[in-house]
Amino acid sequence: MNRRRFIQMVGVAGAAAPEFKVTAKDLPKRLRVAIAGGGAAGTAVAAWIRASDVARVVAIIDPARDRARRLWGDSRDPGGYLLRADYSNLTDALDAARPDAVVLAVPDHCQAKLVRECTRREIPVLVRAPLCHSLSELAELAHLPNPEKLHVAVAAPADVGLTELSRLISSGAIGTVHRATIFVSLGGGRRERPTALEVPPGDLDWARWCADTGPAPYLPSVVGRTGKAEVPGWRWHLRYGNGPMGALAPHWIAAVCAVHAWPQPEKCYSIGRRPVLGRPVAHADGSATSNAPDHQIAWLRFPNGDVTWEHRLTRGKKDPSDDHALVCGTHGVAQLRADGRWSITGRRDASGSWIAPADQPRVTAAICAHFFAAIGANQAVSHTPAGDPATEWVLWSMATLQAGRTLDCQTPVAV
Repeated sequence: MNRRRFIQMVGVAGAAAPEFKVTAKDLPKRLRVAIAGGGAAGTAVAAWIRASDVARVVAIIDPARDRARRLWGDSRDPGGYLLRADYSNLTDALDAARPDAVVLAVPDHCQAKLVRECTRREIPVLVRAPLCHSLSELAELAHLPNPEKLHVAVAAPADVGLTELSRLISSGAIGTVHRATIFVSLGGGRRERPTALEVPPGDLDWARWCADTGPAPYLPSVVGRTGKAEVPGWRWHLRYGNGPMGALAPHWIAAVCAVHAWPQPEKCYSIGRRPVLGRPVAHADGSATSNAPDHQIAWLRFPNGDVTWEHRLTRGKKDPSDDHALVCGTHGVAQLRADGRWSITGRRDASGSWIAPADQPRVTAAICAHFFAAIGANQAVSHTPAGDPATEWVLWSMATLQAGRTLDCQTPVAV
C-alpha cells in the first residue's frame, strides 16, 4: 500500500466513505499477531482477525489460564498458536512466535512495561487508552525507543465521519471553539457489596508486571455497577483505573480531540462521590468494594477555553440518548451523540454519523483496520505517547481526585 492509498483510507482528504477497511491486498503479507490479554477486548480483536484475511494470531498471553485457553480454542487457526500463561512471558512469546505486531488488551497498570518491550524490538504495538497508569509513567513513555511503533487504540483516527466534522469546524462553521462538555449516563446502579479478594496466579510476577508499588488487590470477579460479576475488575478501583472515567472517557475524549485539536491543559480539578454504590469498604478478612466514584466531574482549563467531563450512575434504566459531547464555539455548537450521529448548529448547519463508543463491533473494526493498514503502508502508526490527550486527561483527573485539590498541569506530579 502506498502513502496516497493510506491517506485516502484514513479519510484525511474528507472522502465520504462509510467505513475504514483494510484487506489482504493492502499488505505485503498476512501479518503474524500476538495478543496479550484474553478478556473482552482481546476476544474482540481475535474475532476480528479470525474474520479477516490480513492477519492470524500466533500467540496468546494471559495470567488466567482458563481464559487464555478459551480464547486459544475459540480462535484456533491452522497455522498454530503459542500459549503463554502470564504477561511476564511476553518476552518469551516474542522470541518464540516472532510476531509482526502485538495487541495489548491488558490492565492499564501493566501496559507501560509491555509497550517499552515491543517498541524496543521495533514491533508495532496496539494499546488501549489510557496507555499507562500514572503521570510519571506517561512522562517516561515520552522517551520511548522507536515511538512511531506505538498505536493508541481509539477509533477516532480512522473515523471518516469525525474527519468531515473536523473539516467543518476548522472552516469556521461554529466560529472560534472555546469549550467542550462530555456527559455519560450510567444506569442500573445498586449499592456495592464487598467481594472476596483472590490470590494472584502463582506464576504472575505481580510486583514486576502489574504494580511498581508492590502487590495490589486482585479482583477478577469484582462485582461492578450492574450487580453482575465483571471480568476483570481493574477499572473499578480508583488506584487501578478510575472506574467509569478510565473505561469510557478515553473514547469520548479522543472523539472530541479528533474534531478540535486541544493543547496541553493548564489546570485540572475533579470531584467524585458514591451516592449510589455507597461508602468504599475494605475488610480485614480480605473482602472489598471498589473505591471509584459513581458520580464524577472533571474540569480542565486550556489557554483558550475549557473541557468538562461528567458521568452519573442512576438506579433506574439508562437512556442512551443522554450520552453526548458538545463542542461549543462563538457562533454555534457541534454535538456528538452516543447513537452514532453528529450535528452542527451554527453558521453552517450540517449532520452526519460517527463511530460511537457504544458501537463496539465497529470500534474494534476501525481500530484494527487502521492499525494494520498503517503497518502495511509502512507509516508511523501513531502520535507520540506524550501527545495522547485521552491518556493525559484521564490521568490528570485521577491525580487531582486523589489529591483533593486543583493541580497545575505544567508541574510534574507522581500519582
